[in-house]
Amino acid sequence: MKVRPNIRKENPHARALSFYYRSSKDSKKCAALFFFVSAQLPQIPFYLQRRNRHLAKQEDAVIIAIHLLGKLFGYSSERVWHRFVTGNLFTNGPFLERSRYNRRCRAVHFAIKWIRYELAKCGQHHAYAVVDSMPIEL
Repeated sequence: MKVRPNIRKENPHARALSFYYRSSKDSKKCAALFFFVSAQLPQIPFYLQRRNRHLAKQEDAVIIAIHLLGKLFGYSSERVWHRFVTGNLFTNGPFLERSRYNRRCRAVHFAIKWIRYELAKCGQHHAYAVVDSMPIEL
């Protein structure tokens, strides 16, 4: 008979809250991620061929940066992540509804893969790497 140790799961919502309110250094990391995404989007050839990009209420760069931020925070549930974003990050301005947000994330999935590849390529000399959407200390 095997005895499994009692493993306590960490609440990702509480972990992200502490990250968001911790310091200006962390908010600089969030801004750096957004600017990296903004710089990479025009370099993606298939992204420029999407129809009706100009009619979107939220920029694709914001959607991609928010999606990557959720993966880096360790959220596995898109519902919980959307609730955190609408409650904490976009308190003054409107953010997309959950179904629209998930649909837009699926529509720009190729851009998310491209940007994750570019992030991994740029960050190979750092102490952290992005593997399966989790920051792992090397």
